[in-house]
Amino acid sequence: MVLITHEPGSQGFVSSWEVLEATGFFSEVLFYRVSLTPMKHLFSYLKMAMRIRKLQVDTLFYLAPIPRFPRQVGRDRLFFQTICGIQQCYGMEPKEDTRSLRSGEGRLAVLPSEIDRLLSVVGDAGLAILEKGKAVLKVPIGESERANVSARWQVAKFPPGCPIIGLGPGSKMPAKRWPLERFIETVKRLCRSLPAVHFIVLGGPEDRELGARLIAMIGPQVVNWAGSLSVLESAEALRRCTLYLGNDTGTMHLAAAVGTRCIAIFSARDHPGKWYPYGQGHVVIRKHVPCEGCYLTVCEEHRMACLMEINVEEVCQAVLSDHNVAPLANLRS
Repeated sequence: MVLITHEPGSQGFVSSWEVLEATGFFSEVLFYRVSLTPMKHLFSYLKMAMRIRKLQVDTLFYLAPIPRFPRQVGRDRLFFQTICGIQQCYGMEPKEDTRSLRSGEGRLAVLPSEIDRLLSVVGDAGLAILEKGKAVLKVPIGESERANVSARWQVAKFPPGCPIIGLGPGSKMPAKRWPLERFIETVKRLCRSLPAVHFIVLGGPEDRELGARLIAMIGPQVVNWAGSLSVLESAEALRRCTLYLGNDTGTMHLAAAVGTRCIAIFSARDHPGKWYPYGQGHVVIRKHVPCEGCYLTVCEEHRMACLMEINVEEVCQAVLSDHNVAPLANLRS
């Protein structure tokens, strides 16, 4: 199999190759860059087309996220079918524009998980897939990742049996960020309710400052690993956590993929359900507001009304109600 994905580090986003390389599923990977001059962009895609033709790729699974404008799909169909010569393309059929779908009450309609939607694209080719919500996600964590995280665990000196909560206070989209001040207040309250609790701040290099501010305001019960772990090392750290608490980020999806329950704080910029952490037992905190479904990256007009309606008390209560956390309330460091 051949993977076509954006170049690692492109626009600060994690590349799928950073997760999938270790699976051994793919014989080759072709990278594209999204921030090129028009001429370099054209040359890059022509070079990719030549490579795809040489590999004689005959089937494509088009796993681009939705919503996707018809002109975008048409452009990609022209490239892959006509220029690259791929005969069978799955996932390029015309789709209903889901952006304006509403329930009878006028709220944004709940959409299926994006994971289940993408699996259905594979199912269209006649391949067996599991029923919705039942897919098993296997993150290829290796011995080196386990060893590196174990070493950090020893340095951190987490008390045996203490609750450890992975924190995801950042996001590359400002419209998805619950205010850091509320994270700080939440962590302070949890430290009072759970004297033995410890927190690990996770995320990309851009989240280091958030972690530093949390440590400055909270103290040694917080460690800051943001930007210092690989994707797979982050997955291993999250696997060892009692819980994930944070925004709708890649860190949240990693936590869900390794079986760690999530207390996920969601903006209302997109449809409910679509990007929720996959699997059972997660708690999503999301508010309905008149401006939901805005798809904004930065919210200035309404000053992130959906996130501002989420208060510290309800987030703390969600954490303290978790069945893995509640029995540890009386544990001392």
